[in-house]
Formats: sequence, C-alpha cells, structure tokens
Amino acid sequence: MNIVWKFITHKDIRGELIQIATIKDQHWIHGISSQIKWIEENIDDQDIHLMGINNDSKEIIAYMALMNVIVEINTFSFSLLGLSNVCVDNRFAGKGLGSQLVNQANKYIVENQKNGILLCKDSLLSFYDKNGWSLLKYKEAYIMDDLYDKNVMLFNVPLIPNNCCIKISKNF
Repeated sequence: MNIVWKFITHKDIRGELIQIATIKDQHWIHGISSQIKWIEENIDDQDIHLMGINNDSKEIIAYMALMNVIVEINTFSFSLLGLSNVCVDNRFAGKGLGSQLVNQANKYIVENQKNGILLCKDSLLSFYDKNGWSLLKYKEAYIMDDLYDKNVMLFNVPLIPNNCCIKISKNF
C-alpha cells in the first residue's frame, strides 16, 4: 500500500474533518458530530493534523493531531507538541501503520526542533517505547488544574529528573 503523509495546520483544514471524525469514532465512540465538535473546540488554528492517505483510494487511513501545549516541569516552562487522537482505520490495524504514523510525527518533531509529549494508558506503553518515546517518572502531574495519574511520555526532550512535578496547560 502506498501512503502519502500530509501535515495540515488546523486553520487550513477543509473537507477532511468528516473522514478524520469517522476514524476517531472507531476508537472513541461518541458519534461523528461529537468528534467534529471536539476537534473544533480543542484544536487551535496553529495545531497540526497529520494524516496518512491511501494513495490508491485517496482515503485517510491514519490520523493524529500535534497540539501545541505549554508544560511546566518543576519551575521550567516548555512549549511541546502533544500527540493526540492517534488512530488507524480498523481495516488496516496490525499492519504497522500506527508505528509509521508515530514515526512521521517523530520526524516532524526533530526536523522542526521541537519536543513531544503524550498521555497514554498502560496498554500502549510498549508501543510508544518501541517507537522512541520515554516514560517520565513524575511525582505529581496536573492537566490544567486536575490531578493526572496516568502515563506521561516524552520524545526528543533533554533529560528530565525523576520525581518532578509536571503541569500541562490543556487536555489533548
């Protein structure tokens, strides 16, 4: 399968939203209109949509958002790209497309001299680890003002001390 990887800022997104919402809804079942509403309310104009497009059918078959997030670790503030809504069309699951998607994001992060962050559940730790992401062992974490107690992973970030306190500006 020949895949074309496309990066589009949110302000430039057009007819792709229904396809994106359809893929997202395969994994987080809330309905297409709810998915579109979430995108419109949470993704800022300068955030990036990364799409894997099947060159034969022109369908979006892999998707994620790269969202600008301010993160405070101990007393230092950083602007990071948060990987959000990472998903692959169920018809193509188990074919390595998820790793290709994450590696496209990794390449983008490095080429643009950025750093990455993601929030993930236990079952996905090994997937992100094998794709170059590192688990942050923190003491306390907050998303906005809410306590967060799940996994935080980083990519292309200088060494961060264990047992740090982390505050993330928005949920992604």
